[in-house]
Amino acid sequence: MEPRLSRKKKSHMNEKWTRRQYLAGSAVVVAGLAGCAEDNTGSNEDGKIFDGGETHQFESSGMEETDRFDLNEGIVEIDYEIPEEDITTAHLVSMDDGTETLLLNWSGPLEAELARVVTGGEYLLSVEAEGDWSFEINQPEVEENEVEGLPYEAEGSEPTYVGPVDVPEEAEIHAQHDGKSEHESDPFSVDTLTADGLWSGFNESGNVDMTRPLRDDGVMWFSIHAYHDWSFEVSE
Repeated sequence: MEPRLSRKKKSHMNEKWTRRQYLAGSAVVVAGLAGCAEDNTGSNEDGKIFDGGETHQFESSGMEETDRFDLNEGIVEIDYEIPEEDITTAHLVSMDDGTETLLLNWSGPLEAELARVVTGGEYLLSVEAEGDWSFEINQPEVEENEVEGLPYEAEGSEPTYVGPVDVPEEAEIHAQHDGKSEHESDPFSVDTLTADGLWSGFNESGNVDMTRPLRDDGVMWFSIHAYHDWSFEVSE
């Protein structure tokens, strides 16, 4: 059975999406705020859902806005590294309509990844930081046969995202989080990324063990924001 986009209003982007291709764990050393671009676009073969785009890499320190770059409509993978105990805030800013998408608001060293859904157009990265930072923004080629079905399980101990998963109507998600540090307000959120945007599934803190219905169906990714052991399962 072919994967489906959400049954809510369909985007005018490609009619089906596929699972993410995991990025390499090693850091890429780049020079200059202007960044560099690596062509990652493949040919249109049978079964290809998303042709991909370029990889944009930036590193600098303090408060900066990067040079402008183009993104295709679809999902965007973002790897980032904050090496010092600093407060860092980052936004992806659309040059077409001025929309600012929050990517990161964090204090302390962190190396992790996230994903967002964007419309095609011209963007820049706006970063407010006290120290050094680096970001890699990637749109990989994806294929229809990589979409996973239910039941689907994932676990980890840091911010990331997983998927895509073809989720039927009336599915539910059971999530757990071990917020065992000194801070009672340790964040834990699981959001769904669909063709229509980002939707909140969980937005809790501390220890979590709960089940909720998913508001969406179709092909989706799951974006996790947590800094301690977490796990979740999606089932019918």
